[in-house]
Amino acid sequence: MMCPFIITETINFYEQQSSFNPNVPLRIFGYAEKSYSKYIEDHKLNVHSSTLQKIPTPRCVCFYNGFSKKEDKVILNSAMLLWITQVSHRSK
Repeated sequence: MMCPFIITETINFYEQQSSFNPNVPLRIFGYAEKSYSKYIEDHKLNVHSSTLQKIPTPRCVCFYNGFSKKEDKVILNSAMLLWITQVSHRSK
């Protein structure tokens, strides 16, 4: 389970896992939605305002201590989760 916390202007998401899981970015989306919703409510931000509403910058870290050999640093990008269809706008 992830327990986010805010230090200055950063909301930190740290998770530990013993089984490597490439879906961590997807899970963090869920954690972030709950955390930012609470932040918006607690700070009485108006998301429908025409004035920019500032929110903390996310920092996401997952610690892995499993038995499968992994690199010391693995970057899991949320873009890996998306079904991306490229559309060419070149004229023939």
